[in-house]
Amino acid sequence: MHGVVAIDAPQRASTSPGSQIKREAWARRRANATGENESAAKSGMSDGGLVLVQPNDFVEWKLDGVQPKVFRTFQQGGYEIQKTLDLHKVGIERARVLVSNLIDRCIDLDYRCVRILHGRGENSNPPAALKSHVLHWLRQHKDVIALSTAPNQLGGTGAVLVKIRKGHKAKQDNRERYGR
Repeated sequence: MHGVVAIDAPQRASTSPGSQIKREAWARRRANATGENESAAKSGMSDGGLVLVQPNDFVEWKLDGVQPKVFRTFQQGGYEIQKTLDLHKVGIERARVLVSNLIDRCIDLDYRCVRILHGRGENSNPPAALKSHVLHWLRQHKDVIALSTAPNQLGGTGAVLVKIRKGHKAKQDNRERYGR
């Protein structure tokens, strides 16, 4: 036992780069086999031009035409969150499919405001990798009209609020109600 040194912090077996790569490759094969990648491809969500953000960065983005008062209310968490997606412990490829499917499903159900919990990613390499990817994909999606870092009580910098375009049913209801 001469020369043996105690380990200060417990070692985690699943943090090796090889095991992460294997999990992501498995997720890609599974998504291709089940057709899940088609939804992400249809919505135009790619990694081209990805800009990495920092774990504690606040983000906000909106399309032209979103009214300032509506956007402020949205940023403050003033709209009901109709669906939440938790991406903790999910690989990047699987997260792309889940985000795309969530938005497509929300359009079908006429959900307008959702929350995506991506975590801060302080311990990932590079930091905030999943957060950066999620924000990038949301800006590309044709049905997302605004996004903002969630208020502290709704997840803070580890979550993003997403405002989704009206679905066909909501548009039809407005036409009937206001006579267009």
